[in-house]
Amino acid sequence: MKVYNRVKVGVSSTGTGNLYLAEPFDGFQSFSDGGVAGGAVVSYVLEDGPSWEVGRGTYDAINGRLTGRTVLQSSNEGDPIDASAMASVLLAPNAADYAGLPDPSAPAWPGTQVLCIDSGIYYYEKGRIIRELTQPEIDALFQSGA
Repeated sequence: MKVYNRVKVGVSSTGTGNLYLAEPFDGFQSFSDGGVAGGAVVSYVLEDGPSWEVGRGTYDAINGRLTGRTVLQSSNEGDPIDASAMASVLLAPNAADYAGLPDPSAPAWPGTQVLCIDSGIYYYEKGRIIRELTQPEIDALFQSGA
């Protein structure tokens, strides 16, 4: 699963089906500006007031929508939430995306771990960050299932 930076948009549709995507929030990018290709499967967080869902969907670049919502977890007992036009969609990895990745306590090389924080994924050693993983390194981790 590819990781995208600072992608958060509004929603211009309502309901539990496909989400038509609106403009990005201040300080964030649209799906296309964030590098999301049409047909890409993305991990998302949908928030609408106190309601939320975490899932995966497919970006339809032609129609500007998120289709095929697969809900992994939600405030609606695991079902899709009924989104309003006030909802937001944030692209963010979820716990399922990390399933099968190496345990951070099992270092890639002696004394080194992989650390995931909001701003990225980093090599971490002896209490300090060594360097950020590059996008190809992140993609390889997700594709290998390592």
